[in-house]
Amino acid sequence: ESQKRHNPEHSIPSKMSGRRVVCGLVRGAQATRRVGTPAGSAVLRAVSSALHQSTTTRGGPVPVCLGSLCQHHLTRNGHSGGVTRQRRGYATGFDDEGTFHRVSDNVLEQLSDDFNDLVDDHPDGASFDVSFGDGVLTLNLGPHGTYVVNKQTPNQQIWLSSPTSGPKRYDYDGDSKGWVYSHDSVALHRRLSDEITAALTSTHEFENPEE
Repeated sequence: ESQKRHNPEHSIPSKMSGRRVVCGLVRGAQATRRVGTPAGSAVLRAVSSALHQSTTTRGGPVPVCLGSLCQHHLTRNGHSGGVTRQRRGYATGFDDEGTFHRVSDNVLEQLSDDFNDLVDDHPDGASFDVSFGDGVLTLNLGPHGTYVVNKQTPNQQIWLSSPTSGPKRYDYDGDSKGWVYSHDSVALHRRLSDEITAALTSTHEFENPEE
């Protein structure tokens, strides 16, 4: 009886297809927030084992390391957790979550004080309002709209919702020690100063606190 011919369609994925499988899995895990959870880790371990034991259609082991591939994908896409990332030429992020909380809380607390001073000193301050709690700072300027500033721990970012320029996400810039919007390189405090000064037709300067 003749042996069945080898069917390439049934062969185990090659190195490159293995890379695509892994990166696809990581993207899916990120989308569902399962990276780092027991369920997500179990899936990743299973695929890692399968890839390490697989062979190509032409023979020989496939040298695929899931850990390095995951780290490459996460770092490239700015989701490296405690690992410092690179965005538009400057270093962003913190080495640990505790440092992020300390620095971002300091920013929000300083802005809260500055906003309260603005409300107290402005002639129309009676129609303005400031609220701050649970990492969310809100400045209601009445007819001029409402600003919301809050921290996003998973991304190590500070988010701004502006009635003038819309939503923006700010990354920490290790060089300037400030928070910068990567699409136009404008710092959070610079944008707030310019927009609120224009809206209220009076000068208001907000500065990033010293660490």
